[in-house]
Amino acid sequence: MEKNIGLIDRLIRSSVAIAMVVAFWTGHLKGYDGLFIRLIGVYLILTAFFAHSPLYSLLKFSTIKNKKEKDEK
Repeated sequence: MEKNIGLIDRLIRSSVAIAMVVAFWTGHLKGYDGLFIRLIGVYLILTAFFAHSPLYSLLKFSTIKNKKEKDEK
């Protein structure tokens, strides 16, 4: 699995996912909206953690700017 998400993209994904979790836990999101937001949050957390996005792979897109960042494991 080749990395295709850069550091800035990972930080943004993590921050948005944390905001989604906080909105859900504080009761701002309920029902199907809450479920949908949680699913998106899980996707964002996993893609940020593994630095790989299946959607980016399908689109042949990458936010990694330099080779050093791509080679880090």
